Amino acid sequence: SVPRNIMVSVQIAHGWIALVAFVPYFLLAAIGVELPSFAPGLLNGYSASDTGSLMWFFMAIYLACAAYLELQGKMPIDVFCYAHYALSAAVVYYQLSATTLGILFWSVPQVFAIWGTIAMFRGDLLPKAMV
Repeated sequence: SVPRNIMVSVQIAHGWIALVAFVPYFLLAAIGVELPSFAPGLLNGYSASDTGSLMWFFMAIYLACAAYLELQGKMPIDVFCYAHYALSAAVVYYQLSATTLGILFWSVPQVFAIWGTIAMFRGDLLPKAMV
């Protein structure tokens, strides 16, 4: 049995993962730094450009703001889910065409979309701490 004190809501779990992993990754990509064993398997056919750099910065800013709202408990579950539905649709191409590492990396939005949907519509199926 998992101790209750380590269970967290979907927004809290997502907020920490976004803040610690994805925001730094997006910032590094924005300034042209690729993580050698990581980045090549994530985006097949991507080449850096000024416009791409701007988009990476925008993604880092958006995600940092979203993570802040999630960690403060101010992100409603329905907004969280709707954002992840759109994100899941947007990344499915990369998820299905990348390397094994890329497939794992790009499956994270689907995991959060599923967890958030269960929390929103059938929270009774999850332990209270995970809703």
